[in-house]
Formats: sequence, C-alpha cells, structure tokens
Amino acid sequence: MGPVTRCLGDNIPPAQAFQTPLPKVDANSAAPDFIAIREAIQEIIEGDASNRAAFIDVAYKCGSTFRETDYQGGCNGAFIRSDDSVSDAIETLTSVKDDFPEASLADIIVLAGQVALEDAGGNAMAFCGGRTDADDISGRDHIKPVIYDSRLSAAEKAKDAMSILGLTTRQGVALAGLPSGTDELDNSYFIELMEAYDAKNDPVTTVLDNSFFEGIIGTKRTSLFASAGLELLNDDEFRSIVSLYAANEDEFLSELASAWTYLMNADRFDGPRGNVCSGINTPTLASEPETKTASVESSSIMKSSVLASLMIALGVLIL
Repeated sequence: MGPVTRCLGDNIPPAQAFQTPLPKVDANSAAPDFIAIREAIQEIIEGDASNRAAFIDVAYKCGSTFRETDYQGGCNGAFIRSDDSVSDAIETLTSVKDDFPEASLADIIVLAGQVALEDAGGNAMAFCGGRTDADDISGRDHIKPVIYDSRLSAAEKAKDAMSILGLTTRQGVALAGLPSGTDELDNSYFIELMEAYDAKNDPVTTVLDNSFFEGIIGTKRTSLFASAGLELLNDDEFRSIVSLYAANEDEFLSELASAWTYLMNADRFDGPRGNVCSGINTPTLASEPETKTASVESSSIMKSSVLASLMIALGVLIL
C-alpha cells in the first residue's frame, strides 16, 4: 500500500503508523531558495573536497531505503538521520538547514547529493523539491531488511536487490560507478573491472585468487566486488553492461543520471501510479528557469534501464 499519498478519493482513512505519515508542506510558508541553498552546498564542497563523497553517500543511502515491493522507504522524511554511519554529513547539512529553515533537511540532503555528483563530473539533473521532515525518525523501525538464502548466487542477490528498489539492471550497475573520496566521475571503474575479469580468466595469468582484483578496486566505496569475487561478472547480463560502460562513458553517465534521479524521487507519490516530480525541475541555478522536463518520470515509466553500490548498502544482510 505505501504512504497515504498513494490513495485517491474522498474516503481515505487516516494514515496508519506503518505508512509513516509525514507533515504536509505549509502552503503559507515562504518557498525555499534552492539557488542560494545550492550555492551554500557548493561552497562546503569547495572548502573540503571530502564532503563531495560524503554528500553522495548520505543521499544514496537515503534513497536506497526505498522498496517498490511495498512502497516503503525513500528520502522523504529524512529518516536517514537515524543512521550513525552518515552522522557527520547530516551534521554538516543540518548547518545548511539552520541557515535556510524554510527548507526541509530531506530536500537539502537530496540536493547536496545531486550537487556533489554533478561537481564530480556527472550530467546535469533535474531537482524536485517539496519534501518534509518526519517528526519521529524511528517511524521506519518496522521496516526489516532482506536476508538472502546463502544458497543464492551473488548475481541472484544483486538482481533481486535491484528489483526491490525498482531499478533495472542497467541502472543498478550504473550506480556501482559512483565516485569515492575526491575521485572524479568517469567510467574508469568499469574499465578496471573488465581488466580484472580478463586477467582472472586469462589461462596464462599467474593470478590465482582475488588479490589482483581487490588491489584495483579495494579502495572504492562500492567494494562488494572485492568481497564477492568475480562471481558477479561471471553473470552474462552484468558483464555485458559493465563492458558497455567501460567502452562508452557517455552511456554510463546518462544511465547514472537516470538511475540517480529515479532513486531520489521514487517515493514522491501522487496517487497509486503518479509521481509529483514527473516533469518538474525546481530551479537551483540562477540561470535556470523552472521548466517541465523529461528528466524526471514516474517510477513506472523511468524503469527503462546497484550492483556494487546497491549491494554494499545491503551487504551486511547477505548471508
């Protein structure tokens, strides 16, 4: 069923606790100045480059709580505040909210992730504001993580995890290329993956274990490959997508922008099938007018295309 925002009609029952009801946007309050907020976020990134990865991480973890299977989770409500692993980023972004109290922390988190990803070299993306913050961040304690049967392969687990998020395999693999640290965003991650796979399967190579592979990507934030070995790349579908992104950086960047935008807006329901962010681009740059754009679609339409980055968020749950 999901949040009450998925319901239609005049006889909608009161929101139940399992729907984690959120405060409504105050129509009488001043609209947030997302242009100024973006500038403040950009200044923080320029002041300390490590904030770029931190902002991407907190926004990704926030969005990746979404579950298409029951329409629970997502960034709206800023429930990510209960996650101690991103407490430093939350503290930094809370200082931005202090300067812009009319904006929700949920909107600031999503915008910070987008600004950081674009700053790293990602394609420009549409932003959709209007989120609110939950009064009780324990409201999602009832949402339990998936625990997979140990007999399933790594590829089966990864594909199921992507399906739960509503991501296609192409989108999930693209999210695996999110940058870490102060790295710039490019397709080198996928190039290195294919090099590692080829070396692993070269009959004359002296590499007999994962040490070569781990040496290449061991410092990446999307380190599931290092723990799962090369099993994921042994899957034909995964390997073909990684090969595509390794050969075509534009394809990777385009799919990443699509996946990121979907994940940030997946929980912005407008009835059972609609999405309030469909066609919306809230200006965040002084030269950017508010427009209708095809960059943001409803969740049912956007699924036209996380491997490591998705699974690292769920990795502690994989048996």
